Amino acid sequence: MNNVLYPLTYLGLGPYMIALARALQSRYNFCPTYLAVTPSEAAFAMNNASGDSLVLALPDDTDSGTDALLSQAEYESVYGFMKAKYGGSHKEWRDRVNTVFRCVERAVVDRKITLFIVWNGSDCVGKVCQILAHKHGLKILYLENGYFPNTLQIDPCGVNAEASICELSRAEWEREPVPVVVSGQPTHPSHIVPLSLFQRAVLKCKSKLDRRFFSRYPELRDQQKAKRVHTNLTLSTSHSVLKNKKEFALIVLQVHDDTQLLLNSPLFKNPRDFLLHCYSSIREVYGPNYPIVVKLHPVDMDRICYADLASSMRGVSWIGAEPVQPLLLGCGFVMVINSSVGLQSIALHKPTLVFGDSFYSRSEVCTVVRSVHDTRVALLALKGSGYQKDPRQIDRFVHYLSQSYFVPGSWSLKPDSDLTPVINRIQWLLNKA
Repeated sequence: MNNVLYPLTYLGLGPYMIALARALQSRYNFCPTYLAVTPSEAAFAMNNASGDSLVLALPDDTDSGTDALLSQAEYESVYGFMKAKYGGSHKEWRDRVNTVFRCVERAVVDRKITLFIVWNGSDCVGKVCQILAHKHGLKILYLENGYFPNTLQIDPCGVNAEASICELSRAEWEREPVPVVVSGQPTHPSHIVPLSLFQRAVLKCKSKLDRRFFSRYPELRDQQKAKRVHTNLTLSTSHSVLKNKKEFALIVLQVHDDTQLLLNSPLFKNPRDFLLHCYSSIREVYGPNYPIVVKLHPVDMDRICYADLASSMRGVSWIGAEPVQPLLLGCGFVMVINSSVGLQSIALHKPTLVFGDSFYSRSEVCTVVRSVHDTRVALLALKGSGYQKDPRQIDRFVHYLSQSYFVPGSWSLKPDSDLTPVINRIQWLLNKA
């Protein structure tokens, strides 16, 4: 029997993780333990815990006691991304890691945990689970959104730039892929009870009345005040850009505090610097009149202001929360750090310059920019001799990903969502290990 620990580290993902746990319990007899790391997640888990499940809520105090890790460097490797994203002091995060570590290790021992199933794994809870999996010889699986619509990643090594397919050889992905197993009856999500308005009000009052709340839960600091910016940036539309029937460069921006930027982007740690570099490089190689389209990330539309940059950039169209596919089809080339749009561009055989670490950062299928000095060289080569990538290799790589790696599914549940492909892939990975 698999005794599984599911951290409910993001309230929005709670329904999916609980629905997945129930499906695995029903189909394969997995025994779930839910780890709630904040009061709201604990309340949500309590609403939905079945009789044979344990809800493990973290204590409210931050009495760190004995240090769980050996060095400050080890602590920072656990909470570094979260501190960069949410702020807080080293002491607050050190105490938080100690509290999480003790709770998770106690659950591992008391519940005889054999497997962790975590979402993404880059937060401090995921990092703690990774350390304890190694310490106790347990299995761990990481889930994340896939890079094609309505797909997911499930990987024993990590996701995105840490995924197992980063080590995949060309010979392996050129083989005939193993089809996704979708056998069996559809598995629809069971009913999930959300937090009531009363519960939300109580939780909000408690957080406001507790002056130490955000010291105890530094990952919730973004709730202290809304981080919204007013921007007078004039947006264009994809239709207005495409009707000109002119080739253009497409610069794709990412969320400023996402793991893909903070952890997997060695050259740029914020989208503004990336944009400035791309703009100046295009102007240097293609001249002042070559059209440029900047695709803003919808999540950052009211969090990051680009109006100051726009005032100094000529020949640039700014596109907001519109589908990116029409722009990919109409552009001359794409510049991206490492988002899913990069893979979609590659799949369309568009010349793609990739500036970050990703499992698709491969010279066989795209131009990988490892230094800011390489950008001009790459653009000159593209302008002079065109894109020198074999479309057959690109097609085989994309076919491998779609048929053998990504799994049909979405964390956004609907009544007719089918969890069968995901739970079958999990079982297949565990049998393969």
